[in-house]
Parts: sequence; structure tokens; C-alpha cells
Amino acid sequence: MPDSVAGVLERAADRLSKPGAWTKGHLALDAQGKPVNPTYPEAVRWCLAGGLQSVAGGAGTELFCSAYARLSRTIGSGVAAWNDTASRTQAEVVAALRTAAQQARP
Repeated sequence: MPDSVAGVLERAADRLSKPGAWTKGHLALDAQGKPVNPTYPEAVRWCLAGGLQSVAGGAGTELFCSAYARLSRTIGSGVAAWNDTASRTQAEVVAALRTAAQQARP
């Protein structure tokens, strides 16, 4: 597990950059398209928040909360609403995570 906000954001970007790894409307999905907890090994697709949870050890961790806040500032919007916008693309999601990671570095 990463030990910094930038590390969480970068690792989430890596995870969501794989073909078919990003989704909308659910935190995470398994291979059959059923919703699952983003930290479960069965998860194969994640939204932005789910991707952060999956690499930060869950939604209740300090790293998740800090990475989520950094990402919100970067995109200037709520993470879930931004992720689920009809025209949003996987490339935009990955780019936002990488930009947020860069901004989180000292």
C-alpha cells in the first residue's frame, strides 16, 4: 500500500488506466458486472472513489480521505458526480488522478 497521498493517487491512476478497469455508477464491479467492495480481490473495475479506496486500504483511512480531498480540489467538483458525468472518459479520469498526484508532491 502506498504511504503518501501522491502514491495513492498515482497507484489509482495506474489501476484505472488498464483497459476495462474504470466504471461509472458503482464503486467497484466484479468480472460478472456485480457491485462489490472496492477492496475485495474480486473487484476488477472501479470508479474514481473506488479506485482510491482499493489502493488506500478503504474509505476510512487517512490516506484515502487526503487523496479524495486532493482529487476534489484538482477537478473542482465532487468526485462521484465528476466520474459519473455522461461524457466522462477513462483517459480524463486517469489524467485527473495523475495531475492530482503531481499537485500532492512537495
